Amino acid sequence: MSFDDLRSLASRQFGLFTAAQASRYGVHRSRVHTLARRGELRLVRRGVYAFEVILPDAHEELRAAWLTLDPAKTVAERLQGDECAVVATRSAAYLHGLGDFVSYAHEFFVPFRKQSRAEDVHIRKRTLPASDIEVLEGMKVTSVTRTVLDLLADGEELEHVADVLMSAVKKDVKVDWVRIEQSTQDFTKVYGLTGSEIFDQLSDPRDASLEDRLAYRYAICSALDPEWITSFQEQMTKHLQGSASPQQTVSSNVAPLTGQLQQVIDEGLEPIRRDMKKILATGLVRGEAEDE
Repeated sequence: MSFDDLRSLASRQFGLFTAAQASRYGVHRSRVHTLARRGELRLVRRGVYAFEVILPDAHEELRAAWLTLDPAKTVAERLQGDECAVVATRSAAYLHGLGDFVSYAHEFFVPFRKQSRAEDVHIRKRTLPASDIEVLEGMKVTSVTRTVLDLLADGEELEHVADVLMSAVKKDVKVDWVRIEQSTQDFTKVYGLTGSEIFDQLSDPRDASLEDRLAYRYAICSALDPEWITSFQEQMTKHLQGSASPQQTVSSNVAPLTGQLQQVIDEGLEPIRRDMKKILATGLVRGEAEDE
């Protein structure tokens, strides 16, 4: 193999390659170091390089850290195996583009005990089911639902975890709300709250706009009470279709509900299945009014 083969490999894995991969491709480490000194290669982190023509992106540091955990294997080989490191917790939320967590370390799960000399790489032993793992940006990462559960297990602030979930709803990313609701009881000791109290806080992102909160609770209620949602939508459709003036019908319905909505917003939801119905009804009617 040649240096051109190494360049081709790098083009298939984010423009990056490791010194160990270079050795596999017949390019000695000394030549890699020489090219880096000349500026023909860019050192991303210890043992990981990029061709200078490849511009760095927002995930380059995370990708480079991920590559160092099994430096000789190519990305394709890692993704086919079961022992690949999985981006997790705060790093997973960052990779998914959810929430606003700030992390000064790259977090990974591996199915076996492993250590890294890098201070900014944190590794934990975890064996994950395939259903909890996705491939995103060329790396294995925990699913959004699993990421949320891991953040809760780590005791992250509930407000920040709710922001992750809110972002997921906005991006129309799949979330297993039933699993999250059922799992909150596992974190009672972490937060000193009951499972239902934890879920109530996750369901109430108070800093969001009214429209975002309505959409957020609609998504939750759709997952937790789909039969009621279907029934409500059918009733609302028939109600509006049967009106000679849908706009007038909407306005007359909204007036007595607006005050109730604001009161619920101010006081919070407890429990979500009960108060969500008040908010949902108002939210859908308001939405119909805006569409007219």
